[in-house]
Amino acid sequence: MDVDLFKAAIKGDSVVLEQRLGLPLDQNAIQVIIKPCDESQGVNAEHQTHHCFSFPDSCCQVIGGAKHETYPSEQSERADAEQPTDPNDPNDESPITEAEHQTRQSDLISSTTRLGDTLLHLLITENSERHNRLALKVFLKDTSLLKAQNNKKETPLHCAAKVGNDEIIRDLHQHQSEIVRETLREKNGNGDTALHVATSHDKQNVVRELMKLDRELACIENSQGFSPLYMAIVKGSTSAAKAMIVKDTTLVCTQFYDGMFPVHIAARIGNINLLLHLLGEYPDSAALLDPCRRNFFHIAAEQMKTEVITEAFDKLKQANSGGGEMAQRMINARDFEGNTPLHIAAMKGHRYVMKSIWKKLDVGQRAVKNQEGQTAFDISLVQLKNTNEVLDKKIKSYVEEEGSHFTKEWFEGIMEPQKNEQERIQVTGLGSIFIVTATFAAAFAVPGGYNPNDGTPLLGKRYIFKAFVFANASAFILSLTSIFVLLSKYFQGNARLVDFKLASMLSFSAGNCMIAAFGLGSYVMLASITLPVAVVVLSGALLFATPFQFVFSGFGSSVPVTFVPIPTSAQQIRNPQLMVFRLNNLIFGLCEARIVSTGTKVARTTLS
Repeated sequence: MDVDLFKAAIKGDSVVLEQRLGLPLDQNAIQVIIKPCDESQGVNAEHQTHHCFSFPDSCCQVIGGAKHETYPSEQSERADAEQPTDPNDPNDESPITEAEHQTRQSDLISSTTRLGDTLLHLLITENSERHNRLALKVFLKDTSLLKAQNNKKETPLHCAAKVGNDEIIRDLHQHQSEIVRETLREKNGNGDTALHVATSHDKQNVVRELMKLDRELACIENSQGFSPLYMAIVKGSTSAAKAMIVKDTTLVCTQFYDGMFPVHIAARIGNINLLLHLLGEYPDSAALLDPCRRNFFHIAAEQMKTEVITEAFDKLKQANSGGGEMAQRMINARDFEGNTPLHIAAMKGHRYVMKSIWKKLDVGQRAVKNQEGQTAFDISLVQLKNTNEVLDKKIKSYVEEEGSHFTKEWFEGIMEPQKNEQERIQVTGLGSIFIVTATFAAAFAVPGGYNPNDGTPLLGKRYIFKAFVFANASAFILSLTSIFVLLSKYFQGNARLVDFKLASMLSFSAGNCMIAAFGLGSYVMLASITLPVAVVVLSGALLFATPFQFVFSGFGSSVPVTFVPIPTSAQQIRNPQLMVFRLNNLIFGLCEARIVSTGTKVARTTLS
């Protein structure tokens, strides 16, 4: 496509396009031909004034020795237009024949840009009344352009859907309905139809227009297996999904690639507006089951959507005269394993979802057992058991007093302390990430710097430097392990059941090691300059890092520093701090003798 034609398409220049492509003029345009006035014919001045008019040069086109001028009529603001020259005109000296002229116009109208876009692609994409008028003329000149695909395999209809140009789709269909209907199902490089594109760009007006032309478009899947209806629900485009369902009510019972129905997808992503619309207009859709025989309440419980369960239950009760009975039946329905939505919520351990479902069930429905003979309370009991000794005692006391069933006390007294567990896990993870970052940087920015000759640490042979390296490496490894523990449990779907005790123990140990590394590094840097300050900094860091106390036996004597004995009782062994004790003993043991000897020297120097 040449530059002039491309610019004319972008600007919507009708003069250039109509002249070069032979497009028809608008019906409300008037063409006036003014012959030149010849003074040699003896026409007087008054007569010249009557027949000769002055026009701006920009409005004039000279063809065949005459000036052609197009004036807007009273109903139009169109400036100018121009008819192509007549090949049979004897005054036309052009050697181009009619056939050659038609061939040239055909080549121009079918030319493409480097991206493969035709004139129809460009005009439709601009999405204005002037461009749409020209696009319709180009389409009527060559209807095959509607099926032309660019480098992305997009047809002009894909471009119209992308920019929300529903007007051109309507105009094209009015003139050539068959060709438009044939093109509707054409797919681009991603396997998307025009309806897929309109849905992904949330162009609701185009969605409605396309559904008028072909209702089956909503079920056509792209290369990923997604239909336009599925995309609309997942994206939360309630208006687009409603527009499809209104045009074809059978879409409510459409089963997607994963075996779920629209009501299930809406519950899974928490699209309450669409879910309430489906339950209000099509209450029977609540009984639809996925391949695991789960209804939308099971899905909402699995995804921990408390608001979805509450709103949907109330809407279902109001749906019709038997809505209350249907709502009770659906919220206590069993899947293929015999699990009710309350069982699913208990497995996830979300107390708000559990409490919401529990309050809606009749007393006799709360103790339903699954195929393994477990009630929802049994599952919840297993989830919370062995979390910590305090909670175990509270659970034991609760079972003795209330029995093996849920009460208000269970949700507010037993599960309440667990509500911030996820936040604690996140804080632990962030702390571990910080330690990993700091220790990683410290490993390459060692105290004292590097030898410019061989690149080795200048203080690498010192005993305290080796202790620093060991402490820093220990902090890095422990914090990284803590992160892996959290991530592994999270990706297994047991984010609530993370062994928080292990992760927090590792993170705490890493923090202790990092503080010890700070003290050791400071000592290496300051020992040669000011020994007393170095000893104070190192001792303070080690005292702060360890959870037990130093016991000094005769400061200044030959008796070394000793630690409080490691706990040996059964209760203390179960304490996660045991690893901290052992690790700190190992690290501090490396520098114990140096601290004592240095402290002794400082003390003697001070006394003398």
